[in-house]
Amino acid sequence: EVIKIGDGPTCEYPEDQCFQEAFARQVTRNSQAVAVVFEDQSLTYRELNTRSNQLAHYLQRHGVGPEVRVGLCLNRSIEMIVAVLGIFKAGGAYVPMDPNYPQERLAFMANDANLRVILTQEKFQEHVSHLIGEHIYLDADGPVIGQEKESNPVSRGSADSLAYVIFTSGSTGRPKGVEVEHRQVLNYVDGILEQLKLPAGASFAMVSPITADLGNTMLYPALATGGTLHIISEDRATDSVALAAYFQHHQPDCLKIVPSHLASLLMGPTPAEVLPQKRLVVGGEACPWQLVE
Repeated sequence: EVIKIGDGPTCEYPEDQCFQEAFARQVTRNSQAVAVVFEDQSLTYRELNTRSNQLAHYLQRHGVGPEVRVGLCLNRSIEMIVAVLGIFKAGGAYVPMDPNYPQERLAFMANDANLRVILTQEKFQEHVSHLIGEHIYLDADGPVIGQEKESNPVSRGSADSLAYVIFTSGSTGRPKGVEVEHRQVLNYVDGILEQLKLPAGASFAMVSPITADLGNTMLYPALATGGTLHIISEDRATDSVALAAYFQHHQPDCLKIVPSHLASLLMGPTPAEVLPQKRLVVGGEACPWQLVE
C-alpha cells in the first residue's frame, strides 16, 4: 500500500510539552530497552538519559538555556544523540554542522545563528578553531562532564522554545537558518506515528545526516516511543552490500530515505535486503512511480 503522508488530516498533539518530556516517559517505561545503536556500540534508555543529563548540567553551567543556540559539529555517532538530548535538557537548541563543510560555510552558520557553545571532538579542532562560541570537546572534556550529576536537570524551556536550527543548502543564494520549536517537533512525531501505525518499541534506521531534516525525522519518532534508533554510518549508508549486511542482522522496522539514494542502493546485488521490515518512507524529492513499482 502506498500512502501520501502529506494528504493525511491534521492531528492532535501535546502543545504544552518539550521533546525531552516525551523521552523521559520512555526512560521510565523502558529503562532497559536499547535506545540507540551505532555499529557495535549501544545505549539503553537509562544509559542515554544518564549521559545526556550529565552533559545538560555541564552545559547549563556554561550558559546554555532557552533560546541559546549550540553548534553540533560531530560525525554520526552515539555521542551525537547524547549531545542532542543534553542540549534539549539544558533548555537550549542545537545547530547541526557537518565537519566536512567548507570553513566559510561553518563560519557563516556560527555567526548567523549566534552560537554560544560548539560541541565537537578534538579531531575537528582545526575545523572549529575559527568559529565563535565556547568550544567543548566531548572526548577531551568527557572526564569532567562525567563528574556531573546524573539526575534530570531543571529545564526552563517550554513548547514554544527553540529545538533546533537547520540551514538550507544555499543553492539559490546564501544558506538560510530555519527555526523549529519543540511543539513543531511533537506535532510531526504524532502526525507521522499515526500514519506509520508501528507498534511501540519499533526500530528506525537513520541513513541521512542530522544536518538534513530527513535525518532528524527518524530520530524523534524512535526516542518518543521507546523504539531503537539505528544510526547508519556514512560509509555504510552508501554501500548497498554493507547496508544489506547490517539490515539482515538488525532488521529495522522503518527506514526513511531520499528516492535517488534508495534507487542507487537497489542497484546492488541483493536489493530486497536493503529494505526495512515494515515501513519504507521516501521523501525530500520527487519519487518516480517506476521506483515505487
